[in-house]
Amino acid sequence: MELSARTQTPAPGKRAASKARSRKALIEATLDSIAEAGIAGTSVSRIVAKSALSRGMIHLHFDNKEHLFLEAARSLADSYFEHLLRFASEASGTPEQRLIALIEADLGEEILNPRSIAIWYAFRGEARSHNAFMAYSDTRDRRLRQIYGAACAELLGADARSPEVRDLTHGAIALLEGMWADYFLHSDAFDRGAARRVIFRFLAAVLPRYPVFAELVAANGRARRVRRGP
Repeated sequence: MELSARTQTPAPGKRAASKARSRKALIEATLDSIAEAGIAGTSVSRIVAKSALSRGMIHLHFDNKEHLFLEAARSLADSYFEHLLRFASEASGTPEQRLIALIEADLGEEILNPRSIAIWYAFRGEARSHNAFMAYSDTRDRRLRQIYGAACAELLGADARSPEVRDLTHGAIALLEGMWADYFLHSDAFDRGAARRVIFRFLAAVLPRYPVFAELVAANGRARRVRRGP
């Protein structure tokens, strides 16, 4: 006797898709909870409530909460790098435009927003006591340096391992890190145009043969004058 359509075992493809959806839902619920309550405040009960899945699903997909946290950190990092690389690949063919695209992506609202920044700094705050998180929240991340280093090497026409390329890469990343920290602490007063202007001014100074950086300084407005005295 054939089983009815309602009681038949799902096809392997459907089972795999359902498993992938459940896994993604748990990761997103974990990230949402970390954004709202931090890592310490993210309990299994909270994740279960947000994902509308059972505790057993956490054990099925991740074994335990610690592994779920690690996969959430990995997912956030992968999304970040996919975003950077997509912007760079969609830029015009010149090296300077690819570097500009990376900076625009790094400072854009898709990445630099209250939810993402809260999660990033939550993981960074735990990195010293949980070394596994360091791989996904390190300011010296190898993938980050490779992406920016490749763009800087192309601009300078030099080997990626040369001191000039390393210094330019480190300077650009350090400035971006500073902007992220400023956004984290002062998101209500953060000015994306001013952030872009500072970084493009740095690039205009060290790469004077590329006038586009100086043009972008002007395009992002002038620095406000600080009034002193009565």
